[in-house]
Amino acid sequence: SKLDIKVGMNGDFRGRGFGLPDLDKTLTGLGSVEVKGGKLTGGDMVAKVAQFIDRPELKEFAFEGFKQPFKIVDGKVLNEPVTVPANPLGFKIGGYTSILGELHQTVTIKSGDTKSKKLKEILGEEAPIPLTIGGTLAKPSLVPPSKDELASLAKGNLVDKGGELLKGLLEKKSQGEGAAPTEAESDDLKKAGERLLKGLLGGEDK
Repeated sequence: SKLDIKVGMNGDFRGRGFGLPDLDKTLTGLGSVEVKGGKLTGGDMVAKVAQFIDRPELKEFAFEGFKQPFKIVDGKVLNEPVTVPANPLGFKIGGYTSILGELHQTVTIKSGDTKSKKLKEILGEEAPIPLTIGGTLAKPSLVPPSKDELASLAKGNLVDKGGELLKGLLEKKSQGEGAAPTEAESDDLKKAGERLLKGLLGGEDK
């Protein structure tokens, strides 16, 4: 991948020694990076994102301006998640990068920004989907969530929806508008959701 960006940085840093091994142990500081625009073109990272979100036509990300605060401690440059306005889809990024250049970042996109009908059906339009960026600054790598991780996200989404449904039924009961679900009915709802989840993700219903 080719990254072409315009950035500005300011901060207050303190450390002792010479070279990265010394700074890795002693450097501390606070600051921010201001990205004034740029783009990420081609390469393995863009290809993996394009494949995961079912958008094979995607060849580059164009960034708009954003500011990324960071803190340096214990050999890590920590960056809280921030929203990155980009075309064709925005995302959040947060995590840390070691002073020695190792990447431990998470990019989060919305399920609604994918073209996967299956993902949208089980996660809805607003569910956050994490993609891990590892490797090094010189050779970054992107790892989409595994099938098991997607299943966990989907299960959490079903639980949330089930909780909202049960809350609504209980509120109606308190207002005399209907009967609250029994424990057995709640358990049936959970099992039905799990069967639906396995079917949508291609698992076996045992």
